[in-house]
Formats: sequence, structure tokens, C-alpha cells
Amino acid sequence: MQRRHAVRTLKGSLSIAKFMNQDEVQITVTDESSTCQAISVSLDLLSFAKALMGQGCIPCSYDPNESGVLGKKREFKTLEVSIPNCPNRMALRLKMKDALQPHEVDGWKGERGDFENHHHLVKYGEKISIYRVGFSRFV
Repeated sequence: MQRRHAVRTLKGSLSIAKFMNQDEVQITVTDESSTCQAISVSLDLLSFAKALMGQGCIPCSYDPNESGVLGKKREFKTLEVSIPNCPNRMALRLKMKDALQPHEVDGWKGERGDFENHHHLVKYGEKISIYRVGFSRFV
């Protein structure tokens, strides 16, 4: 089948799911490079059956991914980041931005939840603790 007006062709995977106690089918396409969901389509069961049998122009609802990351590769890295010890979670959340800022360059974004996960704690000091923090970006 020949495509018309395609700017570029991306590779991905297609999933079709019907969940118990739901009268609809979810069709999703996931972009291979970014591992992000490219589009999600919802159809009621009768519409899905019609589409499966080859009837065209079936009404549906869909959510497109307009994030701009489709076709880009997702990269990951892990760094040890120090952060001042905080008496509570609210204070910790305020310090996360300052601790990550020097590392969030060239599109890298740190996973803030790693500071709240004791499995990522590398060293606990009197005033400063060191956490293993995951970073990701799309290139």
C-alpha cells in the first residue's frame, strides 16, 4: 500500500485491548524510538467489529501525542546527586530543584521521585545525603 504525503515513516507497535467490564476497545500505537504512545483510539464494540470487517469511516475518539518527541530516541543516565537533609517531605521537594539544576542541561531531566525512594540513597550524612538519580532526554 502506497502512502501519500508522508513526511517520514516511523516504526512502532500496535496494541488492541478490551478490558473487562468495559464496552470499548482501546487501540494504541507506541513509537519505537521514544517509547511514547503516539496515538490512542477508543471504539465501542460494534464500531470495532465493523472496522475489523473492513468497513471504512468508522467514527471514533482519539488522543494524539503532540509532545514533539515522536521519532526521537530516549536516552537515560544515572548520576549521584547530593541534597541537604530536610526535616520533612515539603522541605525536600523545595530543595530538589536546586539539587538537580546543575545536572539538567542539554535536555536532561532528573527524576525527582528518586529523592523520596530510600532504595536510591547512596550515602546518608549529617547535613547532606547523596542519592542515585535517573535522568532522561529525547534526542
